[in-house]
Amino acid sequence: MRAKPLLFIGLFFAICALPLAEKWLRLGPALTLTGTVEAPSAVPLSVSAYRSGEFQQAFEQAFNAELGFRAALVRADNELNLRAFKEFAPGSHTPLLLGKRGFIYEREYVDDLNRRDLVEPALLESKVVRLKLLKDYLDARHIALLVLVSPSKALVYPEYVPDRFLVRERLELRSNYQAFVALLRQYGLDFVDAQELATQWKATLPAGVFANTGAHWNDPAACNVTARVFSSLKERLARPLLELHCEPYTMSDVPLGLDRDLLDVANLWSESALYRQTPYTQASVVAQGASERPSVLFVGSSFVWAILDYVNKYHTDLRDTFLYYYKVRFTYPGRRRSELSQKRFDFPHEILDKNAVVIEINASAVQNVGWGFLEDA
Repeated sequence: MRAKPLLFIGLFFAICALPLAEKWLRLGPALTLTGTVEAPSAVPLSVSAYRSGEFQQAFEQAFNAELGFRAALVRADNELNLRAFKEFAPGSHTPLLLGKRGFIYEREYVDDLNRRDLVEPALLESKVVRLKLLKDYLDARHIALLVLVSPSKALVYPEYVPDRFLVRERLELRSNYQAFVALLRQYGLDFVDAQELATQWKATLPAGVFANTGAHWNDPAACNVTARVFSSLKERLARPLLELHCEPYTMSDVPLGLDRDLLDVANLWSESALYRQTPYTQASVVAQGASERPSVLFVGSSFVWAILDYVNKYHTDLRDTFLYYYKVRFTYPGRRRSELSQKRFDFPHEILDKNAVVIEINASAVQNVGWGFLEDA
């Protein structure tokens, strides 16, 4: 009679010991989690840290990070949420929404679609005035300034956002993006409105302009925007630059690279159910006579990576610098990374040896254009 309770007690403790056994013996396959998984901070034990609870919190974070089967359990929880409730786990550092036809959206882009972060027009105008001052400064030194407005997936594909996430009465309000583009025109700034282009192209480019599993423009859209950027610089600089041609296309059954970045951070067990055919460009470069290769300073967000990939793969530029969110500097060729000190940033040195400055901002975040670069300049 006592054997059965003892068996269950032994089984209970055996299950409790499994995470520790996995940590030391590596019983299962090595799994990792993708995305903004914060590394636990080390807090030494002290009276003040113990009284404030800082030590206990750091210890718990470190314990959870080292817990056996953690990646498998997190993926299982995410899978259950998706299959049972058609939504992603709410605890993710990158909040995601599952839309129609398997479209994945970041929550912040849907919030922008709903006009939840409208700013005063005066704030946007102050940004554009700074852009105009920078343009005048660069014009006097024969350096081109181009503003690139990259597209928001939610603004390009609002039709796949589930109705329960839309605030219908706010959709008719004038968005920050619309006000910003109007100001760019008013102040005579040169810009490429890739948000408008993407909206036009979504019916003509193969498989549209965003992969359903990605946060960034897909490969053909990125190529065509890159070509448009350099066409604008060619006109602005009045120099013969290399031309980027973005056909033909091939189709892949599995999304690659940035086309699956949202799927990666979803951390699921089974991803294939969300796969869609994804297009990739077989691009080429054409030189019209003795073409030049400019040197460009890019300031912007992660949307610039795809442009730089094309620029460097096809050697359309001579020497570029990318100020990623105006926090980290990347220099090309070679994509060498170096820390950027905004207090000691040498604007004449960084700008005056360039032929052009391209400032990219996403349509969902135009109020952050330059990420502090304009104010410091």
